[in-house]
Amino acid sequence: MAELNTYVALHNADEVDQLNPAGNEVSEETADKGNVKVTIDLPEDAYGASMFAIIYDARELMSETDHDAKPWWLNMYRLMYVMLVLLVNYMFQFLMLYWIFTYIVQPAVADVQRVYDQYHGEFFSVEGEFMHEVWNGKTTFDDARYKQDLCHVVFSRFTFLWFVLILWMTQMVIELRTNMALTADLFHIPHCPNDKAEGMIQGTGGGLDETDADDDELHVVSLTPIVRWTIVFSVVIPKLLIGFALTVMGMMWLSSTQSFSDLILNSLALEFVVRIDDNLYSALIPEHFKEDMGRVKLVYEKKQKTLEEEIHDDWVEWRTATIWLVVIPSFVFVYLKMAQGMPILGVLPYFQNDIAEACAPYLEREKMRICENGFGSERCFAFGGWVQ
Repeated sequence: MAELNTYVALHNADEVDQLNPAGNEVSEETADKGNVKVTIDLPEDAYGASMFAIIYDARELMSETDHDAKPWWLNMYRLMYVMLVLLVNYMFQFLMLYWIFTYIVQPAVADVQRVYDQYHGEFFSVEGEFMHEVWNGKTTFDDARYKQDLCHVVFSRFTFLWFVLILWMTQMVIELRTNMALTADLFHIPHCPNDKAEGMIQGTGGGLDETDADDDELHVVSLTPIVRWTIVFSVVIPKLLIGFALTVMGMMWLSSTQSFSDLILNSLALEFVVRIDDNLYSALIPEHFKEDMGRVKLVYEKKQKTLEEEIHDDWVEWRTATIWLVVIPSFVFVYLKMAQGMPILGVLPYFQNDIAEACAPYLEREKMRICENGFGSERCFAFGGWVQ
C-alpha cells in the first residue's frame, strides 16, 4: 500500500495541469470552455503496476497499431507476468491474514481471557470482593509469572491501548482514502468503446517518431468498459477487502497483547503485512517497466471552478477532515468500551476494569530501580550481597 503518501499528495494537490499535450499553455478554446486538465500518477506498488499493464499492454494487444515497437508476445508476457505478481501479492496478503488470525490472534485472545478468568476465580470472593490477602500471599515463581502476565495485559491500560489503536486506525484510513481517491479518478476518466482501445492513451510528443517510446509522457485519456471494470474487480475491490480485514484483525491482535512492549512490536509487524505489495513491486518488477510506468498519467478534464465553488469545495474538505478527526478516536472508543460482546471481534467481554486494584502496586514495584544514580558513595551492585 505502497507510496500512499505520494499518491494522496499528488491527488490532493490536484496537480491541475493547464498544458496541452504538446506542453504549451492551455489553448484559448480550452480556456473558453472553462475546463482544466487533472493529471495523476499511478501508485508505485503492485496495484499500480497491474493498472499500467491492464491499460497499456492490453491496448497493444487489442489494437491493430503497434504503438511501442515491441513484439506482441512481449506485451503479452508483461501483462501476464504483472498479473501473476498481483496474484502472488493477494496470495501472500490473504494467507498472512488467515495465518495471523488462526495462529496468533485467536490464541492471543484465548490466552488473555484465560488469564482474566483465573484472576476472577482465584482472587475474588463469590460476592465479587477482591481478596488482598490471597493476592499478596502468592509469592512463588509461578505466581510471579502469572502476576506479570495479568498486570501486563494491555487491555487494562485503556488510554495507552486507545492511543495505539487510534494510530493503527489512522494508518488504515490512509489506505481507505487512497483507494477511494483512486476509484474516483478511474470513473472520472471518459469512456471509449471496446473497439476503440487504441484511443485510450495519447502521447505528449517530444520524440523522433510516432512510437510511444519517444513520448515525454503518456496520458490515459479514456478507458474501455472492459479495462475499467477489470481494474475495479482485480485491483480496487480486493484492495478494499484486504484493508478492511487488516483493520479489524489489527485491532483484535493489538487489544489482546499481553505485554506493553509487544504492543509496539505487534504494530510494526502489522505494517509488514501492509507493505507486502510495496516489497513485491520493488523486488520483482523490472526497472524498465517502472520507467515506462512513470511516464503514464491518468488524465481527465474538469470544469474550472468559480471563486464561490472553490470556497465551497475547500469547506467540504475541511468538514471531511473534521469528520475523520472525530470518527477515528470515536470508533476505537466504541470498539474498546461497547463492542467487546460481539462474536469473534470481541477480546474481553464483560471486562470490569478491576485489574488496576491488584496490579497498581505490582507495576510500581516493577519500575523501581536497584540503582537510582551513579553519583552516590554506596555501591549499587555489591559483590556477594545475595550470598550474605
